[in-house]
Amino acid sequence: TFSSEMQREEVRSLANQMNIPMYWIETCADENVVKARVSKVRPFTQADYSVYTTIRNDWHPFIQPHLVVQTDCHDIHFLLAEVLEWLSKS
Repeated sequence: TFSSEMQREEVRSLANQMNIPMYWIETCADENVVKARVSKVRPFTQADYSVYTTIRNDWHPFIQPHLVVQTDCHDIHFLLAEVLEWLSKS
């Protein structure tokens, strides 16, 4: 989840060492939407609402430039277009 700046710095450092561009995309949604999403059984994670709240409470805001995508307001096609446009300008 890269919720702390220290975690992000580790990834940035590795990307710099490998000469790979680094882009951050922060996804957000209304609290009720998140709760509904994480309450569903998902095959690849056991994270539930308590895991989400722990991560949310430990969250450190981004210092580096990044894109914020509101995932509860638009469908995946709109969000993908938004991300691709942002990446093309970065």
